[in-house]
Amino acid sequence: MKDGKQWLLWNSDGKKVCECECDNLYYMGENLVSVKRNEKWGVMDLNGKEVIPFKYDTASIVHNGWIWVQMDGKLGYINKRGEQLIPCEYEWIGLDSNAKMLRFFKNGKFGWMNLKGKQVIPCKYDRPDFFDGEVAVVVKNGKYR
Repeated sequence: MKDGKQWLLWNSDGKKVCECECDNLYYMGENLVSVKRNEKWGVMDLNGKEVIPFKYDTASIVHNGWIWVQMDGKLGYINKRGEQLIPCEYEWIGLDSNAKMLRFFKNGKFGWMNLKGKQVIPCKYDRPDFFDGEVAVVVKNGKYR
């Protein structure tokens, strides 16, 4: 709920759980709130304590404490302590549906990496189709591989 620049979060019991002066905010889950101040995003807990500094173009939680962030037009992931997990150097990056691999797009090509950031399928494909946990289907030069 917004009241001027004052944003409030309420729980289902009608209790106010967070109050914040900012441009925008949304509840991310895991007791964290993504907050926009002065055109930059950071993360606060439900007590209003800053957890992640306000330096990102975007910040949203994706999976098990991994926070998807954008800085200077490039995407990556940090954890809930603000530590870099995957550097902000990708044009697009996202967890596959099985949440065991990251699909990424860099320099006009797709590839996959594991959750430790190690590239396991080279970044040379035109389009990723899917990765089911064991096998990836990709397109290179218009042909499925």
